[in-house]
Amino acid sequence: MPTLNKYAQSNKKTGYFVRANVGGSHPVTLQTTGVAERIFRDNGYSNGSTVPTKLIWSMYDVDLLQTESSISAPTPSHSFGSLSEAITDSQLTESTREALIEYFKSYSGPHQGAINKLLKDIRQTVSTDTIEKYDLQHPVETAESLLKRFTEQSEGDIDTLFQRHQDWAVNSILTFSQRASQIEKIDIRKRNVIIYHIFPISVSGKARIYDHTLSEEDYSYRIEYQDGAHISLYIRDGRIINSNGPRDLLTPLEARQLTEETTPVEIDGKDVRSTVDSPKSSKISLPDRSFLEGDKELFVGLVDRISNNNNPLVELTDGHILLDAGKKDHLYLINRVEPKWGRVLCELNPA
Repeated sequence: MPTLNKYAQSNKKTGYFVRANVGGSHPVTLQTTGVAERIFRDNGYSNGSTVPTKLIWSMYDVDLLQTESSISAPTPSHSFGSLSEAITDSQLTESTREALIEYFKSYSGPHQGAINKLLKDIRQTVSTDTIEKYDLQHPVETAESLLKRFTEQSEGDIDTLFQRHQDWAVNSILTFSQRASQIEKIDIRKRNVIIYHIFPISVSGKARIYDHTLSEEDYSYRIEYQDGAHISLYIRDGRIINSNGPRDLLTPLEARQLTEETTPVEIDGKDVRSTVDSPKSSKISLPDRSFLEGDKELFVGLVDRISNNNNPLVELTDGHILLDAGKKDHLYLINRVEPKWGRVLCELNPA
């Protein structure tokens, strides 16, 4: 059976690779993409794990696994049902599910029909991530609770942050709680900068987001993106105003996507629409900032029911949209990414 292995620290390569047999005298080495590693991780596979043969070769057929040289022997038989089960029947995180959606949307190979069906199934899979509550009725307690979950710093550092810059710190942490499912760690620096270590959805690798909104810099956020090398993006008003680092590390499109995904922009409550059964947005305490993907729409939505496929559903005047997560009768801030599909940003409290 194929085996998942992690590169040794002494190796120039990082991450994982798969050793698989194709019928020759020696096994072949398959390189893992970032999306493939997420699938393995969410399905409980780690260093040394054996992985089903059919899953490996169905992933290879759609370039989720790759070789550095062509395979000379015929590959074993496979089934896309195995890939579908690993995706739709497992406990996928939201970041993995969104990464898969973006990957398969750009796929243009010989298995397009099977991938289109799988893409539809992925969009109908409910995320298992916890949705953070944007609780302005208890802002300090909510922010402090989130920070303690993700920081290794002392109680004294946390107390000092809230004592000196309470409003700013609370607002920052509550805002980034919309990305809590992607946060690995939170650091406090110089008592007026908070650093969010995040696993991005738009690109592989890791990113650190430096919230400089209280500093005297001419930018509000700095993104340090790392994928072997690292590049820094300087953000003001949701736009990249400067960058430094290897120019070929991120394409201009990837840099914009990473910026939209990881740096919040101000939102106007008047532009937030309400779904059929939800309170008017003017009656709700909305975040001042949110993570908008381009010009996508924002809704306040009350989950009306759970569909037969276990999808949370909210009603619009012209139909409905499915959500990636949510519970019946709970109220959420929703980013409508596609006409019939939306991503939950946070849970809201009715005023």
